[in-house]
Amino acid sequence: MSEQKGAIFHSLPYNPPIKVLLLQKTLKFIAKLKDVEGGLETFLHNIADSFITKQFNTKRYEQYPADQLNTIAEAFKLFFKQSLSLKLTKEQMAKDLQTAGVPEDFIKLILDVFTARKEDIRRELTNDTAKVSGAYLLDFDWKLHMSLASDRIAFQREPLLIVSLSVVDEGSTTPKTIVFELNKNELDSFISELDAINEEAIKWRC
Repeated sequence: MSEQKGAIFHSLPYNPPIKVLLLQKTLKFIAKLKDVEGGLETFLHNIADSFITKQFNTKRYEQYPADQLNTIAEAFKLFFKQSLSLKLTKEQMAKDLQTAGVPEDFIKLILDVFTARKEDIRRELTNDTAKVSGAYLLDFDWKLHMSLASDRIAFQREPLLIVSLSVVDEGSTTPKTIVFELNKNELDSFISELDAINEEAIKWRC
């Protein structure tokens, strides 16, 4: 199956031309590695491993040019990362692979490996995103507290969300704790801000 010219990828909704070209011209070359040492499934798992190691180990596949392997690995890392970040369905992912010209008999294997490793990939993407700034979030906790307030007319019980963040500064191994309270209006505003930040992060990762 040949790739479709000018096609739109679900995994690249904002269509950065260079990255679209990377998927459109590269994903299909996975078919050339059908006889790769250890099998194609192992090769795809090694690509998933590279999210953790930050580098794809081409030395395992010396029968293929390293630059070709790295290009294929980067294309699949981009595809996996975008599919996870945008919460694509298997049907949408399969459509993208078809659009890129990946043969039908390879698509199920690719999706099976992605399904098996998506939590590993998600964890590494979360860690990488958290470490963009000098400090990153290590853990968090929360609890609901009822605050007792009064005026001249009546007593009121106001729910407050107490949030505890465990943050590690760059160059430090000791986390520090940040605690703050949010009432309902502040919590609604906080969630809206987080949604906006997440939307910008998705665009940045594209």
